[in-house]
Amino acid sequence: MAVTVIKPERDPEIRKGKIGGSFAGAINGTNPWMFGIDVYDLLLGLKEPKDLSDNPAVQAGVMFEDGVGKLFTEKTGIKIRMASKTMNSKEWPIAQAHIDAKVVGKKVGVEIKTTAAWNASHWGPEMTRDIPPNYLDQINHYLYVTGWDYWWCVVLIGGQKLQVYKIERDEKQIKELIDKEKDFWNNHILKKVPPEPMSAEEAMLQFPKASEELEEVKATPLMQNLIATGRDLRKKRAEIKTLISDNDKDIMNHMKTAAVVVDEEGKKLATWINGSKTGLDQKALKLAHPGLADEFSRVSEFRTFKII
Repeated sequence: MAVTVIKPERDPEIRKGKIGGSFAGAINGTNPWMFGIDVYDLLLGLKEPKDLSDNPAVQAGVMFEDGVGKLFTEKTGIKIRMASKTMNSKEWPIAQAHIDAKVVGKKVGVEIKTTAAWNASHWGPEMTRDIPPNYLDQINHYLYVTGWDYWWCVVLIGGQKLQVYKIERDEKQIKELIDKEKDFWNNHILKKVPPEPMSAEEAMLQFPKASEELEEVKATPLMQNLIATGRDLRKKRAEIKTLISDNDKDIMNHMKTAAVVVDEEGKKLATWINGSKTGLDQKALKLAHPGLADEFSRVSEFRTFKII
């Protein structure tokens, strides 16, 4: 039987009761896959962590980590040693780090990432700090825990392109992040007070159902201002949507049956490419096999937010 070895930072038993690098972005509002309420629930044991051992992306990251580390050494000439060490901050032991690798003989860490080709635009020019914000938070967290000089971030994009970034210490940025983490720990975890949502998506996650009795809440002056702003923004969004549609129509009329628009140097500016997708014809299924359609139907519950 094959066994997938998960990275230490993904092991819930190791990070229980600690704030690790993967939590830093969630607390700071930069992690697109995890919110502050997720960290709150996990640290207080209100929900079980997801089992990621069978996740293809996680498996690929674990499998390719050593190889990407070797590619980094080949590209830069910098010798590294892979690590699976758990480290805690001496100044604030709640902060924990599970580093991927360390430069031999130096107080310099290496973070190894793998990502799909379609995420390439999220990574800026090499040798800069221009990496996805949640990864920058992760590395700043590691810099705080270890006290090391700087960090390399190496990413393999689409299994082909290796890019290297150097993250120097930014003491102001590190302090701002750790202050948020400490505030989260002291005012939410210790006091058992859920954090306020930092986005509409997080609010939907934190408050998935309305009260059965359709409870009403009185609008404060602040809420009235927010609702008025919401109306104005929705009006502008509708106007912008119309402008975009009209602009796209003019481009399409120029392209006609062409698939690509290029400039004088041959650089792609726009594409209009054929595509297809397969979907289930639910109406036909119900007519042909009503029992089967009912057997595999499910009810999805959701809340709909509207400004009236």
